[in-house]
Amino acid sequence: MQLRNYPHKVDSDFKQSKSLDSTIASLATQTIPQVGLGCFRMQDSVGMMRSSLTSFLRLSTTHSIIRWFFPNHDEAGNAGGTARTILVAVNHAPLFGPTRTVAKARCRLCYGLSLLSAATPMFFIGEEVGSQQPYRFDSFIDHRENIIGLRNGIGGSMFHFYQDLISLRKRLESIRSHNINILHKSNRNLVIAFKRWSGNQEVIVVASLNNSAFSNGYTVLKDTTAISNTSWKEVFNSDSAFYDGENIGNNGKAIQVTNNRLSVVLPANGFVVFVRQ
Repeated sequence: MQLRNYPHKVDSDFKQSKSLDSTIASLATQTIPQVGLGCFRMQDSVGMMRSSLTSFLRLSTTHSIIRWFFPNHDEAGNAGGTARTILVAVNHAPLFGPTRTVAKARCRLCYGLSLLSAATPMFFIGEEVGSQQPYRFDSFIDHRENIIGLRNGIGGSMFHFYQDLISLRKRLESIRSHNINILHKSNRNLVIAFKRWSGNQEVIVVASLNNSAFSNGYTVLKDTTAISNTSWKEVFNSDSAFYDGENIGNNGKAIQVTNNRLSVVLPANGFVVFVRQ
């Protein structure tokens, strides 16, 4: 499958604390009061998230299915206090304008972290088009959504994001492998970077849970074995305008690493993927 092109970018196919290992309760914007990252189970807040995001990613190499970042049928309205990801991502704030932009960015980030981990990802029906209605066993018929209509309308950009990221995984054997190495984690900046590889193919994912973009660059430093001093090309950006993002990224450029320092432009609530050239 041929990967899509998106404008000015590249071809595309938590413990309770103010840290990356938190439920992200500290993330807040002016438009969304007390915002939580729903795909990281903000609804479970203190109780459920006793393990860190880095632990989740490390465990993904030995666990066959990963759904830590996404709901299943029980967590999409059946269990008390649960709802669809796009709603919980912004604490049920009305989904229009900047609030919807943030909600969609966080949903993309959640699915990206799941699919790019070392386990087999999964997602629940409707998440790929930003479904909002609860999925309850006793009242499903009262909350039916037109999935095709959403795909062809307001949920189209999310659907294309899912398509392209799945295509990227199918294309790159390194993402389908069980190899993963956490290269960087910053509690202060809410940034994590990890490496996936298979044979000579190497991929680096840099993800940010920060509400602000690192438009002037963010540097990941590691040893030569982890980040080789060569060219790394951006092959995916979750913040692409094609996905209704802010289009903040590296424009599909190949970035030359020197002294084992990978410096990238990093979008808010998003991630970028690089392949070693």
